[in-house]
Amino acid sequence: MYIKTLNIEVGNKCTMACSHCANESNPKRTEKLTSSEQLQLIEDINCYKPNKIIFTGGEPFLYIDIINNIINNISKEIRISITTNGFFATNIGSIENELSSIVRLNQLQLSFDSYHSCQLNEKKPELLKQYCQTQNIEFCIVTAISKPSQLCLSNDLQRKYECKVIFQCVEASGRARKTHSQFQYSVFDRSVLAKKCPNSNGDINYVCGKGYSICCSNVCYNIAKREYFSNSISKLSNNIFLKEVSNLTMLERMKNNSTNIENYEPYLSSPCSLCELIEVKKHD
Repeated sequence: MYIKTLNIEVGNKCTMACSHCANESNPKRTEKLTSSEQLQLIEDINCYKPNKIIFTGGEPFLYIDIINNIINNISKEIRISITTNGFFATNIGSIENELSSIVRLNQLQLSFDSYHSCQLNEKKPELLKQYCQTQNIEFCIVTAISKPSQLCLSNDLQRKYECKVIFQCVEASGRARKTHSQFQYSVFDRSVLAKKCPNSNGDINYVCGKGYSICCSNVCYNIAKREYFSNSISKLSNNIFLKEVSNLTMLERMKNNSTNIENYEPYLSSPCSLCELIEVKKHD
C-alpha cells in the first residue's frame, strides 16, 4: 500500500478549544497515544515507509516524548512535520527550547487564523520563520477559512511573511458542526459528483484511540463507526470503506448504494459532507 503522507493525531489535549476543531481538542482532554499504539505505528511506518509524517493534535508540543519515541525508531529518510498553534512562540529563546527538543524536524506548520484569535500575534510567524531558517526547517502557515471572502487571506499572509501558506476550508465535523463554523457555500457545485475522496492520493490518518482511516473529517469524527478504522495498515489496505472512496467517484458511490438525494443543498459541495451523507443513507 502506497502512503504519501501519514497524519498522526498524537493526543487531544490543547492549549485552547477552537470552535472549528474536528476532534474537539481542549485543555482538559487526556487522550494520547498509548504505548501499544506507538509500537504499532513504528512497526507500520518501518514496513510501509510513508514519504512524510505530520504530527497533529490537540497540540503536538504537549506530547514531545511520544513524538520523539516514534521518530527515534523509524527511518531517517522519512520527512517529519509538526502542526502547531505556536503557543510557545513568544521569543526566540522559547522557540529554540521547544523546537530543539524534537530529535528531528523537517517542516513546521503554524495554524494561524481567526479560530486561534486568543493566541494570534503578528510577531509569531516572523519569529518562527526566523528560527526555522537558521535550522534549515521549512516553515509554512496553515489557515482555516469559513467563507469565500477569506480566500484572499492566504495571499495576504504569503506577501506579509514571505512563506508558503496552505488554506483549508473548515469541514462540518466535530466542534465545527456544533458551532456552525464550517465553510459556507453559496450554491451547490456539481463538480463534486465527479470527485473521489481528497485523501485517495496516498494520505491516511491515525486517530488517537481509534486507529487508521482514510478519512480525516466528517465520517471519521461524526459517524465514527468501527468499520471506518483499522488497527494496522495491513488491515486498512483491505478496508471496504477505503477501497470504495479511493476507487469510486461520489456519483458512482451513490449509484452503487442506491442513494437518493432529492435536494443538493450548497453544503454538499464539500466532498466530506457529501461522503458523510452517502454513508448515513447507506446505514438507514
